[in-house]
Amino acid sequence: MEEKINIPDLKLSQLFRKGIFWDVDIDLLDVKRDAYFIIPRVLNRFMFHEVFLENLERIYPRVLICYYAVNSGEIRGNEKTEFLAKRYGLRPEDFINFIPPEMM
Repeated sequence: MEEKINIPDLKLSQLFRKGIFWDVDIDLLDVKRDAYFIIPRVLNRFMFHEVFLENLERIYPRVLICYYAVNSGEIRGNEKTEFLAKRYGLRPEDFINFIPPEMM
């Protein structure tokens, strides 16, 4: 059974800091149409505040979050990559911008 996107009752600005979406009007985003933009942006700019990830998980299926996690070029920094990999049961090496320790 395919998981679906849940449309939140709240505005996106009530779920995420406007600073995460500094360059757009967050409340004009559509959770279905703009998933390609919303998911990577939150994964990259959640600032280790897990509540933002929890809100993301209430809207989007885990499989979609994982897809964008490993395929987004926006997610940078090994600390963030390792945190997200652990949370979602992924391998850090599968993230586009992960730098193996031996390469640092």
